[in-house]
Amino acid sequence: MNFKDLHIQESLVNALHAQGITEATSVQEEAFPIINKGANVLIHAETGSGKTLSYLLPLVSMRLSSIKAATEAGEKLEKGAYCIILAPTEELAVQITHNFRDLCAETPLAGSVALLNGSGNLKRQQEMMKNHPAFLAGTPGRIRQLIELRKIKVSAVKALVLDESEKLADVSFADDIKAIRKSLMKYTQVVCVSATKSKKEDGFIDELTFDQKFEVLNCSEGDRIPDTITHHYSLTSRRERFETLRSILNAVPKKFRTIVFVRSSYEREQITDRLRKRNYRISTLDGRMKKKERAQQMKMFDSGANNILITSDVAARGLQINNVYTVVNYDLPDDTKEYVHRAGRCGRNGHKGICVSLISPNELEKIAALERKYNITVTKVEPSGGVLFEVSKNKEKLH
Repeated sequence: MNFKDLHIQESLVNALHAQGITEATSVQEEAFPIINKGANVLIHAETGSGKTLSYLLPLVSMRLSSIKAATEAGEKLEKGAYCIILAPTEELAVQITHNFRDLCAETPLAGSVALLNGSGNLKRQQEMMKNHPAFLAGTPGRIRQLIELRKIKVSAVKALVLDESEKLADVSFADDIKAIRKSLMKYTQVVCVSATKSKKEDGFIDELTFDQKFEVLNCSEGDRIPDTITHHYSLTSRRERFETLRSILNAVPKKFRTIVFVRSSYEREQITDRLRKRNYRISTLDGRMKKKERAQQMKMFDSGANNILITSDVAARGLQINNVYTVVNYDLPDDTKEYVHRAGRCGRNGHKGICVSLISPNELEKIAALERKYNITVTKVEPSGGVLFEVSKNKEKLH
């Protein structure tokens, strides 16, 4: 569906087109009318399906409509935050604010978003609230703190969004989220978005909506992998694996970004050090990193200063990374579901992507199992002379 068919403001359509996004995904198309009518909703949609825009588009569109109506009537809108967006990680909150800014750059809401993460300067965030941003995105602990300090005008909040609600349903977030919801008006709209279904969620949402009705939108097709991604493997011994990785990285144009998944912290450190010594532009993530260091690594990757990210599955959870062309599995994950999450880091929002797994000959059965389980084709590739060649039984062709 074309975004114009959703009857959103032309400024939003133009902003999306500027990002190369011309067609609404299924979750964006189906979520729009539900959120637009003010209903409480739980949305299930797979990684890379455009979940963030599925709630930003209708909420931003509604706010812009309110601004226009008030302006035409010569009235002023109530000051204060219109929407609070909660995220389980600081990186996700940062990505949400980036998405908002890109979407609203040419609208009356330009700049009307505040990033409220726990690692941010509290006094500076309190000053930001004096400008009455319409959208707030951040981690539950800091947003609760600002509410309790009376820096957020809760009576003005019309919508509460929980991005990755399956993670926010965890007990570690429970007290903060319950306190935030209790501070808001009873009929505040609640929007929960998740990539995977969790038994915790239904009861959790009942509490958030005070047992009011909520709709369930299931746009997830289980562990389906987007068909914009092509899958490959390269046979290599453990001794030659690093050089095979180098050959694959050399075959990816420098303007494209690559994520390399590794199994252990030791492996991550070794690969990162060896690649940096050879002048590759590397960012790296580890679950033990301090927030400041982690944020700096992601800033370098997001800005394009570094075009390769080395990470583990755990360290990458909760990250929203766009414009990734290549995913490389230095090792196949033990859990096949992790393969889905890894591969889903590329080929997002209709863009193409490739996923390459480095394997030993005795792992060919694992590749066959992935093909059967996810109905995908995984072809053999050989890096040579700075390009990837796809190998078939009868011929080689440039990939």
